[in-house]
Amino acid sequence: DKAQDVKKQAGKKVDEAKDKVEDVKKQAQDKAQDVKKQAQDKAGDAKKQFDKKVEEGKDKAQDLKKQAGEKVDEAKDKVEDVKKQAQDKAQDVKKQAGEKVDEAKDKAQDVKKQAGKKVDEAKDKAQDEKKQAQDKARGRKEAGTGQGARRQEASR
Repeated sequence: DKAQDVKKQAGKKVDEAKDKVEDVKKQAQDKAQDVKKQAQDKAGDAKKQFDKKVEEGKDKAQDLKKQAGEKVDEAKDKVEDVKKQAQDKAQDVKKQAGEKVDEAKDKAQDVKKQAGKKVDEAKDKAQDEKKQAQDKARGRKEAGTGQGARRQEASR
């Protein structure tokens, strides 16, 4: 009977030990589960923060790209403005040069006309002088012929 009690108590102790082992095992599993969940949560938070930083970086890159595009557009506009101003200036210079050439042509035409008039006047004057000289010469000849004829008549 005593042996039976000892056996019973030993069985109880074994059962208690088994229960304790089971409890410790369950507590260890729960603790491991908690640690695992905390690690996952931390990893999830870290991933969220990382993803957030990546998005912020993408946004920043997008902004910088947009700003760079705007700067390029501004530079293109400035280049176009300068190019247009240069073309306008060249057009003005070309126009002024054309006007100067036209003025020079007109002046040359005037000078040519005046020269032509002077030449005509000189020709007319020379013609008049030639005619006057011829008339004078004729007048002397006639006068000489007239005197000579008188002399001949007188000598007869």
